[in-house]
Amino acid sequence: MKKLFAIIAVSMMTIGQAAAQFGEGFSTHLGVGAGVGSEGFNIEIATSVSRYVAIRAGVNLMPNFKIKETANLELGSSLPSGFSDEVKVEGGLKRTTVDLKVDVYPFRSSFFITGGFSFGGADVIKITGQYDDYQRLVELLEEYPYINIGDDIIRFNESGKIVAGARVKKVRPYVGLGFGRAVQKKRLGVRVEAGVQFEGKPELYYKDSTGRHRPDFAEGDDDDIQKVLDVMRVYPCLKVTLRGRIF
Repeated sequence: MKKLFAIIAVSMMTIGQAAAQFGEGFSTHLGVGAGVGSEGFNIEIATSVSRYVAIRAGVNLMPNFKIKETANLELGSSLPSGFSDEVKVEGGLKRTTVDLKVDVYPFRSSFFITGGFSFGGADVIKITGQYDDYQRLVELLEEYPYINIGDDIIRFNESGKIVAGARVKKVRPYVGLGFGRAVQKKRLGVRVEAGVQFEGKPELYYKDSTGRHRPDFAEGDDDDIQKVLDVMRVYPCLKVTLRGRIF
């Protein structure tokens, strides 16, 4: 969380310095916006450098949408009686990202093209689970159970917990376009933006006391989940915001 606030502070300073440096001779204004889109809820602050350029920084908060499933416990030997073979797992989408973008208005209209970066929020999905009899089972069989997600082997940590997920790059370039001023000419207005975020190659992982690991394949040479994640190298962004002008 401290890193997040540091990024926001640096973004705000960058906006102020850019406005001071490039806005000399222009009538600079400050605006705010709040909206919702494919990155979650969004809050932004923006400044107009000139009639044709605006700089903005924002925070995106993805709510913790959860998906609950039951996975089967996997062992090399037979499961002793009295032990359940079911493991409750939960996937969550919660993450927080910070944006820093520059808008360019090439015409005398509210149409714009934009580019910049998104920071943080490397985990696109987090997977958790718990098997309460893990320690007792390991002591009894001297074997370490695991679960399969697709064809990927996800292992428990020493406490019998599943801590896993899929990660992308922490710094992601962004390009987009839309309609609506970052700083409204009037007090209030609506802005629509669509773009793509280049996340890189998402990778599935699990964690234990020794760190983060790439899963092995349960069988065959195919990794079905990674094939799906490979399609997510480019994340589509659609956002609608209500904009307000401060001064």
